[in-house]
Amino acid sequence: MAHETYLREEAEEGPSDRSFGGLITGILALIAAFRFYKDEGFLWWLVAAGVLAVMTVGTPHLLSPLKRLWMKFGEILSKIVNPVVMGILFFVVLTPFAIVVRAVGKKLLATTFDPGLNSYWIERTPPAPAPDSMNHQF
Repeated sequence: MAHETYLREEAEEGPSDRSFGGLITGILALIAAFRFYKDEGFLWWLVAAGVLAVMTVGTPHLLSPLKRLWMKFGEILSKIVNPVVMGILFFVVLTPFAIVVRAVGKKLLATTFDPGLNSYWIERTPPAPAPDSMNHQF
């Protein structure tokens, strides 16, 4: 059995209701401005942004259920998008790189056993920095 389970025992709280309301208000206002610029129906977007702005300032606790729903949507979306993005990176970036490296015949890691070697340590030239130069790294 593993030492760590990596399960979330505590629920993540996320942003405050007021900051969530401000973000969604800003997004709705940007959509209204874009639709106004395109000369399309923008009034409903502007009204929605106004109502949400009033709620954000006056009664942000009313936005809590919407915020929880939005956070749950983001969590579900991350469980779908993350594996897809990682798979694309693996097959588009790493796999062609590995194919090219193998075609060239280069071995990037010394993974074979050599009984004639005393040590697999690789000496640096020039030598490494002095140990006292690492005292105040941060």
